[in-house]
Amino acid sequence: MEATGIYSMLVYHAMIEHGRFEQVLVCSPGHVKNVPGRKTDYADAEWLAQLLECGLLNASFIPTEQVKAARDALRYRTKVVQQRTSEIQRLGAVLQDAGIKLDSVASSIATVSGRHMIEALIDGERRGAALADLALGKMRA
Repeated sequence: MEATGIYSMLVYHAMIEHGRFEQVLVCSPGHVKNVPGRKTDYADAEWLAQLLECGLLNASFIPTEQVKAARDALRYRTKVVQQRTSEIQRLGAVLQDAGIKLDSVASSIATVSGRHMIEALIDGERRGAALADLALGKMRA
C-alpha cells in the first residue's frame, strides 16, 4: 500500500497482526508515481499490484517500537529545548525593553549569575553595585 500519512500505519499494523499476508509493504508515494488517468483507489491498488509483481516496489523503513520510542523522546526533548530557548529570548527582550542590559554583562541571562541578578531585580534591588556583586566566577573580573 502507498503511505498516505499517519492513517496508513494503522492499516499496516492491523494487516500485520490480523492478516494472513506473505508480505505487506508500505511504499513511499515518491517511489510510486501516479500515472495520469488513475484517479481512483481501485486503479491505484491495481497499479501497485502490477508494480509489486514486477518487483519494482521498495518497502519504506518502518522502525521497531524501541526505535520509534527513542525518536519520539528525541523529538520531545528537542521541542522542550526550543521552547526554553524561546522563553529565555523573550525574557531578554522584556529586560531590554525595560532598559536593563543584563546580556551585556552576563554571557547569558540563563546562567546562575544572571538568574540571581534577575531575582534581585524582582525583589526590588536597583543599585548597580549590588547587582554586580551577585556575579559569580569570571563574570566579576
